[in-house]
Amino acid sequence: MARDPINIFIFKDASDEDYANRLFEHIFAGKSSLDHVHILPMEPTGGEEVPLFFETQLKKAHFIVLLVSIKVLFKYELEPRWKLASQLHKDGNSKTRVIPILARHCDYQDWLAKEFPLSEIFILNKQPLSKHNDALPYQKYSQLLFELINKTEKDQAPKERSAKEKKQFAGLLSQLNYTEQPVQFQEAQLLSKQNFKSNKTFAYLIKGEEGFGQNWLYSILRQKAKDPIVWGELEDIDDIPYEEIPLSFGSVAMKTNPDAIWRSLGKTLKISNNARAEQVVDDLCNTRAKNRILVLRFEDFGTWTEEMGRQFMEVFWKTIVEGAANPSDSKIRYPIFMFLIDHSKAYGTCPITFLSGSSTTWNPEKGITLEELDSLSFEVVEKWLRDHRIAFTQFDPKLISTLSNKEKLKDYTTELLKDSEDGKPDIVLENVSQKFNFNFFDIQEQLAENE
Repeated sequence: MARDPINIFIFKDASDEDYANRLFEHIFAGKSSLDHVHILPMEPTGGEEVPLFFETQLKKAHFIVLLVSIKVLFKYELEPRWKLASQLHKDGNSKTRVIPILARHCDYQDWLAKEFPLSEIFILNKQPLSKHNDALPYQKYSQLLFELINKTEKDQAPKERSAKEKKQFAGLLSQLNYTEQPVQFQEAQLLSKQNFKSNKTFAYLIKGEEGFGQNWLYSILRQKAKDPIVWGELEDIDDIPYEEIPLSFGSVAMKTNPDAIWRSLGKTLKISNNARAEQVVDDLCNTRAKNRILVLRFEDFGTWTEEMGRQFMEVFWKTIVEGAANPSDSKIRYPIFMFLIDHSKAYGTCPITFLSGSSTTWNPEKGITLEELDSLSFEVVEKWLRDHRIAFTQFDPKLISTLSNKEKLKDYTTELLKDSEDGKPDIVLENVSQKFNFNFFDIQEQLAENE
């Protein structure tokens, strides 16, 4: 992750340009770690008004280096806008720190100490610094400035979030347009409980364009697979581990040859390099499902032929369903979930028959097509922020005023959607996570740890 820049604004008189250059030459000399330090321009280059330009630059600065001379002090007193530097320095909520540096010894130390409390006042030399033997003061104070910059970066570094915070944030993030699919996910299980009492097999199709949050939705649904509303009769369900069995059908062989699928699954399950379909089904149903919840995660199936789709569902999935439906012949005790995950919206060419999430004619052999994943619009993100503004304060207490103000909320939403390729969910989810000092990958892992 790229580091945020450390901004420095140097206020100096033109006659002190040489002093400033020599000082910062020593700061940056041989220190590649300061590549992210930006020196803000002192003069506007466009048509911006000078007072507004100065105010903007000062508010952006982490450090205002005040290279003090008689001319600078005269300017400072003469032009009221420079008082903003002092106000920012004294403001407990401001990130800005003023560093006064006396280019020449003078009698202004007391005034500077009053104007900028808690600042160390640097004095480079008692004599004018135009001499060539003045390198030592530059080295000394440039090192002090370097240490201050490093300390600022450490202070700004996000604190490591606790597991509890990650869990709470994951709950909030799962409400960002990911509410319909979990309902459909649970409805199929409740229908099964009502109409197919012995069934413990469920197939779901997750579909959308690439980068539309398929993996995130999968993490949410997997975390909900132990719902006590469904599995109340299995008293130990919370203590049962998951086993995820992943497989990509992207190879050329698996697009046209069913035997290649069984062989690949056989290798994954460590049965045999030349496993047959019945061996794979037997291992899943009569060995693994006895003491764990199985989650079959299958991807890249969109270019299957019609024959491939038929064989996969009839030879593989239907056999699992039938085995689970007959408790006397099967050792299945815990549920088996199959997720077919489409990352290219190619399902329209695939012959597998899945029913819509709202279908009341569902049966375990066919499975459910979940609501298609869509981009995250400005309106969706804005409403999510507004509806959960109280919950967000646990991560940033100051945010409540922003999310409660209509115009500020719009600006905040715009920032989250910046460079998101028109609201591509994977990008937006990562932007939101970074905004609150979370790593999106960690959040997905936290869901798995909560299982």
